[in-house]
Amino acid sequence: MFVDQEGDSPPDPVSLDQLDLAQLAYFVGLAANDRVLVRLEERGFDGVRASHGFIIQHLLKGPHTVGRLAGLLAISQQAVSKSVAELVRLGYLRDAPSEDGRARTVALSSRGRSLVRVARACRKELEAELIRTAGPRAMAQARRVLLLAVDVLGVDQAIVGRRLRPPR
Repeated sequence: MFVDQEGDSPPDPVSLDQLDLAQLAYFVGLAANDRVLVRLEERGFDGVRASHGFIIQHLLKGPHTVGRLAGLLAISQQAVSKSVAELVRLGYLRDAPSEDGRARTVALSSRGRSLVRVARACRKELEAELIRTAGPRAMAQARRVLLLAVDVLGVDQAIVGRRLRPPR
């Protein structure tokens, strides 16, 4: 029997049938992101974390200052600076010319744009795998249910406007 460091037994297993839609969607989203990150690493894009995507999404149309990114993500400039430094070190971002020399402006590098293209391809591969497994009708229905959930939760404009923030 497995015993953790404090001598406690692991919790009882969870029945997947008991999970509600929100839990299932959350866990599927986490697993899908993990799958994409593994595929990215296999294709030479090392060091990418799911949280990096929140920064990258705001740089798709052009450069931003670290302060602007922090405002868009509603997190501290220190947290954004740390992630930006990591992404620059990994080669996914580059420093960009700034109108205000006092503020650091960053943009996607060519490697960062390649990362985005390959990540999108990995997501399409995953979706194709799910279609092969579940069938196109089941996938279309699952998509409809999730789009209804987006509507019910009122997050459609946040998604369309790329205003979703990292989890708290």
